[in-house]
Amino acid sequence: MSEGIRITPIGTFLRIRIPLKIEVPEIRGSRVVQAEDAIKLAVIQASNEANISKRELARRLGKTENEARRILDPDHHSKLGQLQDAMQALGKTIVVSVLEAA
Repeated sequence: MSEGIRITPIGTFLRIRIPLKIEVPEIRGSRVVQAEDAIKLAVIQASNEANISKRELARRLGKTENEARRILDPDHHSKLGQLQDAMQALGKTIVVSVLEAA
């Protein structure tokens, strides 16, 4: 790691509810981020904006609070269906675009 560079884990920002601006590298004129990461972060951000507890999210999903915690944990892998259900419970939807490769 270069001297003077400090990396803060994304989970830290999420735990203290700092709004995220996702900066991703540019490749061939396009910004690229792993789809799973982008969707997970969108769910976490939507949950923070809705200002609901993990218990309330769990209730809306018909799941346990531990399951809701895992969905909102940036270090835990969640299946796409779980993330879609969470977004729907938060009154949001996921939209995916597919573009021609350059």
